[in-house]
Amino acid sequence: MRRRSFLRTAATTALFTGPTRSLLALEKDDKFRQQIGIQLYTLRDQIRKNPLTTIKAVKEAGYAQGEMYGFPNCDPMINAAKAVGLQLHSSHFEWESVVNPADREFTDFRKTLDKAAKVGLSHLVIPYL
Repeated sequence: MRRRSFLRTAATTALFTGPTRSLLALEKDDKFRQQIGIQLYTLRDQIRKNPLTTIKAVKEAGYAQGEMYGFPNCDPMINAAKAVGLQLHSSHFEWESVVNPADREFTDFRKTLDKAAKVGLSHLVIPYL
């Protein structure tokens, strides 16, 4: 093996094996583990097909929290999250219900707020702002 090849191989090995601990994310007993969440919109195609199976897989992958999308019209996600113990603290919602409350195409914002409180959400997010 030539010196350059050796150095390149050694540097690459060190680069990828040195920070192994951080690549594994958090230790099992890390106090922040229960705060890791996932934006469920990233799994929208899978959730549309089978919400319970998808959200169960999310929980089994180690996520403790999820951020929903499409609130307040997302009962399948809410029910699946409750069934598997995935915490829900926030959700995307349509901003049109705030800026144009007369438009009946969208759920009245007061009803959205009431449902958010009932479900236990602490944050409603306008995703594209």
